[in-house]
Amino acid sequence: MVYLDVEKYEEAYKRILEGSAKAIKEGAGACTVLLLVADDPDAICALRILIWLLKQDNIAYKTVPIGNYADLSRVNKETIEKSREIKSIVMINCGGRVDINDYLSLVDDVTVIVIDSHRPYNLYNIFFNEQVIHLDDGDIEEMKDVQEAFEALEFGPDGDSSEDDDDDTGMDAYGDDNKGSTRNRQSNRDTDDVVAGQKRSSSERDDDSEMDNDDENRDLENWDDDANANGGGGGGRERPSRKRRTGVSSADDFIRIQSERAVRRERKNRYLRILEKYYSQATYYGQSSSICAYQLIEQLGRPPTIDSMWWAIVGVSSQFWLDQISRDGYELIVSSMNDTVSRICISSNNTRSASSTSRILYSSKQKSKQKSSIMQQNGFDSGEGDSSVNGGGQEDGQQVSKKMSSSKDVQQVTGVYQSKEFRFTLLRHWSLHSAMIYSPFVVTRLASWTSRGRSRLDLLMAKLGLSLMEIREPFTHLDPKLKRQLEDQFELVGRDFDLSGSMYPSFIRDYGWRKAKVSANDVVQSIAALLSMTGTKSDTISNNGGGEVTPGNAPDQQVVLDEEAERQRWLDGFYEAYDALSQ
Repeated sequence: MVYLDVEKYEEAYKRILEGSAKAIKEGAGACTVLLLVADDPDAICALRILIWLLKQDNIAYKTVPIGNYADLSRVNKETIEKSREIKSIVMINCGGRVDINDYLSLVDDVTVIVIDSHRPYNLYNIFFNEQVIHLDDGDIEEMKDVQEAFEALEFGPDGDSSEDDDDDTGMDAYGDDNKGSTRNRQSNRDTDDVVAGQKRSSSERDDDSEMDNDDENRDLENWDDDANANGGGGGGRERPSRKRRTGVSSADDFIRIQSERAVRRERKNRYLRILEKYYSQATYYGQSSSICAYQLIEQLGRPPTIDSMWWAIVGVSSQFWLDQISRDGYELIVSSMNDTVSRICISSNNTRSASSTSRILYSSKQKSKQKSSIMQQNGFDSGEGDSSVNGGGQEDGQQVSKKMSSSKDVQQVTGVYQSKEFRFTLLRHWSLHSAMIYSPFVVTRLASWTSRGRSRLDLLMAKLGLSLMEIREPFTHLDPKLKRQLEDQFELVGRDFDLSGSMYPSFIRDYGWRKAKVSANDVVQSIAALLSMTGTKSDTISNNGGGEVTPGNAPDQQVVLDEEAERQRWLDGFYEAYDALSQ
């Protein structure tokens, strides 16, 4: 097996550690881990978690963003083929649906770990290639029938070519040179080719039958020549029959062999139908890659932090916002994260509170000692001072209480908390009207790009009891009483406008006094915007004459963006999105 279920994720990370240790032992202290990351929010969140793990173990790594299959070929040519120090390749949200050997040149000591939420999988990666390890979220365990069909056609007798099957079925699943252990490849294989190797073409079968006919005709001609030379006797030999020899000695054996062939033929066709159904299903998404990375932390026994938990939440929220998973599946994951959020945030807040209290208590005792020392040096009676130092626990407690009540010593509230959110765009950073009119959830239901749709939106606001001035002011400045009423009223009024289900469970992160509160949905949309960042008009452009101009002095000339410059801007957007996940 070349896939790992949730309970064995740590084995994949052990491969990374072993590869790094082997490189150090060989004297190669350079980068041993290559991270290939797709340009989507979920992949970037998983990347942050994995890099956090690698930094803890002091493992050098290199990150390469992947936007398409051409990028895979480029990184293979520029990095993998030229470097013999890379021992582990981690592919995040890429590589799961293609045969990795078609894109990457892998040497024997390189391990590829695939964390991909795209479905369906390429079966050669999970059931054939021993160098590729998939982190399974439970989908592969439910593919027993697909696994049985693939292994039977690839390794079992049903996948072997034989003369009997060729004669009766006219089809060889693997070709004459393949006996189950060898696999034929095509760069653009169809479903049946991916499933069971190359099929013999009709021309090849025609050539085989023509060769058989030529042999039979040659035997007949030789018999006729002998017959003419011996006066028509044929040299004492019987005239050969045109019927092909079956290799059986009786009719019962012939019937038995034909029955076995029919059973094998039916079994092979059944396996082909199973795999064809698997590959022809529509694309869908499995568990978030960031959730898989977070489960890896738990499997390794590493104490999770608020940051790692928040990245996992943002990753799964991106799947829901992009309609990659159903609402039921999303709510199931949110409910499973509630206990984790409560445990980590409470533990973190208690740690900060204990640290603050100890600092204040230590400061109070230091000041008491300094006061007692000064009084003794000046000849004053230090009895009261001594009591404050040795037996003044009650006084210290009162001082701590006073200091904790002062505004400068109050701890700022930080952490991650569950909340109910509207499916509106950047509501906490925009007005209610703008957040709704630019929300895909509202636009697709009200058709707000039309005059009738905008009228329905105004009618909705009126039924909610909000004035035009209130819906256009920043949502954070809206009356708190109206905010509380909005949640209940929207569920009732929204049904008349096909806006039911406008609220969903999510999480918000409070950074204390430094930043405003942000929801996971806000972070997802911000990262998605950075990833889609392209060139601006202020960039250098080329005119038709070959010289460099700017839009200001050549407004009528067409802007031509260089391909490499465009790619560099895309890379800048990727790394800005990566940095945006940090505090």
